Amino acid sequence: MTPLDHFDVLTPLGPAICIGVIDETDKVEWVTFIKSTGEPWFWRNPQIRMHFDATSGLGDPSPFTDLSEKVKRHIERYEKQGWLGVPKGNER
Repeated sequence: MTPLDHFDVLTPLGPAICIGVIDETDKVEWVTFIKSTGEPWFWRNPQIRMHFDATSGLGDPSPFTDLSEKVKRHIERYEKQGWLGVPKGNER
């Protein structure tokens, strides 16, 4: 893993802090910690976005696509716990 200066990112599981990148494989993976839970997650390029930053001119990110069933299950778990900002009882 190549350590990086920490920066904010958006993931399918919500805001996270990126601490490094693994680029020793065919697929680059970003090393993150989810802010709401502290869980470590590794994300490929299509699954991660720079966090909105008005000062840098970054606008709204594009939606996440091609999510695995595993990630979709975790999104549901995060929604049920209220970690994605969806109040309990208002889940899909």
